[in-house]
Amino acid sequence: MTFFAGLVIMAILAVTGIIPLSLQPPFVIMLVATMITGAVISLAAHFKSFVRNAYPFSIVIFLFVTTLFVFLYLTTR
Repeated sequence: MTFFAGLVIMAILAVTGIIPLSLQPPFVIMLVATMITGAVISLAAHFKSFVRNAYPFSIVIFLFVTTLFVFLYLTTR
């Protein structure tokens, strides 16, 4: 469901010209990375009773993905 919502949002942003064509391939990569991050966070919430440091680890992954998105955005401008 998150994947399709992300594709719809990406399509709307691409059609309206908010995301330029040169930025769309990194945006797709970041969309997939965001879905993976969401899956990790949901798995960490599921396994929180089993793995004590799963939730902070997912936060570190989320911060890494956000930093990577900012880096890709600034280098493709």
